[in-house]
Amino acid sequence: MYSLTFVPIFLAALVAAQGDNVIFTGFDFEGSSKTISSSGACFILAPPFRNQVRSIQVADGVHCQLFRNSCTGLVDDAYVSNSYIDEWYQVGSIRCTETDDGE
Repeated sequence: MYSLTFVPIFLAALVAAQGDNVIFTGFDFEGSSKTISSSGACFILAPPFRNQVRSIQVADGVHCQLFRNSCTGLVDDAYVSNSYIDEWYQVGSIRCTETDDGE
């Protein structure tokens, strides 16, 4: 009886996690992780993420840009959910924004 009261809370947390933009220090979405908001703000990455981003999950309807420095010197664009970053990229900052068309 008590276990059923936690099911809605667990499902709500699971749905919220699927809509996040998350960077990882390891390939295949492993290692340290950090959630990046879709506010359009530039996030300067500090260790362990600076120059160590190896994979990224991008929420539906969001566009993330990766930069070598502080939101200058574009490295790569990640439009698709569950995108991978090649290991040689040196990422210093990231900006995620919602797309106008919802794609």
